[in-house]
Amino acid sequence: MILRFISTLLISPILILQAIWLRIKVVRLPEPEGQRKGSSTQDKNFRDSLSLLIFGDSAAAGVGVANQSEALSGQIIKQLKTQNVSWQLVAESGKNSSQALEVVKQLESKQIDYIVVSLGVNDVTSLVTSEKWLQLQVDFIQLLKDKFSSRKILLTAIPPFELFPAIPNPLRGHLASRAKRFNSSLEKICLNDGKLQFLSVELPQDTSYFAVDGFHPSAKGYALWAEKVADNLGANF
Repeated sequence: MILRFISTLLISPILILQAIWLRIKVVRLPEPEGQRKGSSTQDKNFRDSLSLLIFGDSAAAGVGVANQSEALSGQIIKQLKTQNVSWQLVAESGKNSSQALEVVKQLESKQIDYIVVSLGVNDVTSLVTSEKWLQLQVDFIQLLKDKFSSRKILLTAIPPFELFPAIPNPLRGHLASRAKRFNSSLEKICLNDGKLQFLSVELPQDTSYFAVDGFHPSAKGYALWAEKVADNLGANF
């Protein structure tokens, strides 16, 4: 712990310069057009319609593709081929866990069967401590439970920063280390709770799985993520 702290102090000027450079140089992509809510009636013999909320940050919002049909929400609905699903996307670029907590407070309380969450990237790149981040997750998860009484909440792991081609080293390694610590804490929260699922998505070391900004998934990346979500949801239908 002490050695890590000292090494961070020694390279902190480089990290700050690289972070500033990244904010200036990174390609800023818009959120995709397309529907953010709807119903998918695939099988008229399937009696019940299930409700799904996709919630979170720019990745949940689908940044990196042109239309929501190619993004996480659209790809999940495609993957749930034989299910009748009423779904809604509530996501916005730049949202961190603290801001997400406030958004959920404003949402109407109702029964939502399944929730898929994508949060954490904007926390990793901020100054929030691991302890504060962990408390935010506990509060956020409890609020989701209180408001939506869901059968299952899928908490997507923070993606591996070491694979992001847009981020230079040593900043990439520093952020990757923070992301791993955050993920470890989140996974532990899920271990003893049957309603929580820690969802790890392993993207191949292939630039085709990333958008042109080198930061967000491409349609191919979202398809892989959606497949993981559908596999987990399908097992509970």
